[in-house]
Amino acid sequence: MQHSTRIAALNLVGEALDIQHYLAELPHHDFPILNSLALDASGENPPDFVAELPDIVLNGGIPGLKELKLTRINLPWPAVRGLESLSLTKCNDSSASSIQTFDMLFAMLELCPQLKTLQLNRVLPQDVDYPGRPAVHLSHLTSIDLRDHAVLCCIVLKHLKFPLDAQVLVYSHRVRTGMDARQILVPIRRHLRAPTTPKPSILMIECYASSNPTVPANCMISTLRGTTPSDFEHHLRQTLSKVVKAVAFEHITHLGVRMAPYLTQCSHRWLLERFPALETAFVIADDALTARLRA
Repeated sequence: MQHSTRIAALNLVGEALDIQHYLAELPHHDFPILNSLALDASGENPPDFVAELPDIVLNGGIPGLKELKLTRINLPWPAVRGLESLSLTKCNDSSASSIQTFDMLFAMLELCPQLKTLQLNRVLPQDVDYPGRPAVHLSHLTSIDLRDHAVLCCIVLKHLKFPLDAQVLVYSHRVRTGMDARQILVPIRRHLRAPTTPKPSILMIECYASSNPTVPANCMISTLRGTTPSDFEHHLRQTLSKVVKAVAFEHITHLGVRMAPYLTQCSHRWLLERFPALETAFVIADDALTARLRA
């Protein structure tokens, strides 16, 4: 890194051992203009080895750092501060002597009041009985992306205060029934139903019903395979009914059920009647459904 003084953005992808080698070198170089750091250690890694970002890197080692994106790299959560963009994928708190908690997570976010974009993917603590705390205010947030179990995403949404026009993306696991969807929709409904709220960009709720789901590129709600034909339609209607109640129907413009092969014509009709503002729909269609969609 002999040219470290000229680097404004650094993006490294590789195996954990290789990434750790570079991480160990970071504190020994000056990065006066570095503002964006992206490190991905998701390659093949030795068992039980996880790369770790040195504390000194966040405690003044890179004074101009504003954007941090880490994948499979642990970091000291208390040292994170002053960021405008934070993306963490499977990154634990390396400073925690015990199991990490939501208090630790919210304390980290509280030190980044200028945060504009936030992505947390499989990072959330597993404290499903979290008692709560005062909300963390992120008044500059424009986008929040949560990818974890429904109950954990719900805890985050309940404890963050951000602008009503912020883009909310929720890829939630274990959403198969209406009650599963409800716990996510309740805390975000205030953003969609507030009188001053502009029409949101996209509210995306992925209803994962597979251990290896695919994510549609342009879809507001996606119900995938995973239930039996006998109860699939019942759960689908139940889930979407919760969505309709929580979100004004004029906000729902994109619907994806292309991975729902068990839907009958009756369910297709039910869907179309409840989403009159649809602009695009991804479905497995027969000739009759195609004719109804065109009509």
